[in-house]
Order: sequence, then structure tokens, then C-alpha cells
Amino acid sequence: MLKSNLFVQFEPLTHNYICGNKVLVGVTSLLKKHNLSPNYAGISEDVLDKAAQDGTALHELLENYDNKVMQDYPKVLASEYLVSDNNLVASKIDKVLADYSLIDIKTTSKIHTSSVEWQLSIYAYLFELQTGFKVPALYCLHYDKKKGTFKMHEVRRLQDKMIE
Repeated sequence: MLKSNLFVQFEPLTHNYICGNKVLVGVTSLLKKHNLSPNYAGISEDVLDKAAQDGTALHELLENYDNKVMQDYPKVLASEYLVSDNNLVASKIDKVLADYSLIDIKTTSKIHTSSVEWQLSIYAYLFELQTGFKVPALYCLHYDKKKGTFKMHEVRRLQDKMIE
């Protein structure tokens, strides 16, 4: 059985990860700090808020689907799986598959490949550190709002030396 991180608590209201009395950095914030995330400058706050709400709703829908319906391949072991080094960074992985492959769900108009590679590579590093299980593959599940379809894209893993 895959056990979530027991040392870190997620506070949904503030979107903070807490380990003891320490606030950890989320992977999304870490990527922004190092200019590795998409730049949405010039896009109105209303549009970004609506996109965030839609993304959250889709994540919840898929989590409910995994928990109630999903019995066939790919078997999802965990949704919103919390990982951390218990010192500096923490985050939730959207999906962990039965073979320990990781999935991140994106609802943006296009996939920002470099950012997703960094994000999933950090997740894989933290997952392996926390569980001892090797992550064989990384995937981005992209939802095309216009078509109403999902497409799975394999994502290149960055070397652990880069992540460290």
C-alpha cells in the first residue's frame, strides 16, 4: 500500500504545506521563483481565476472517477498524493499509477513542456526519496477544452543532479 507523507500537512485555505512549525515551498512556487513556469503576464486576473477554478473542478472530477469507477488500466494508486523532503519543498502529485508512474494534469491551452518536465522530475525525485519506489515514467494528461478530449503525453525526466 502506498502511504502518503505523514509529516507534512496541506492547508487548503492558504495552499500551504506545513512540516512541524515550518512552511515548505510548493513545487509550483519553486518553479515560479526560478523562472521555470509559464509566464501569464498580461492575462487578466478574471481569466486566470476562472482557469484555476476550472482546473480545480477537473482535478476533483478525475479524483472522484479514480476512487469510484476506475478499475481498468491504467490503475490509479493515488490521487493528490502528498510528497516532501520534509525540509524545504512539498507538493501533491495529481496521479500515481500502479507501476509508480506519475501524471500531472494540465488544462492550459498548450503544454509548457519545459515547466512540466521540471515539475514532474521534482515530483519523481521526492516520490522516490519518500517511498523508495522507482518511477518508471512521467506523463502529462492534457485536457483540450475546445475539443473536450484528453491526451496523454510522455514527459522526459530531468537528471536528479539537476533537481538537487
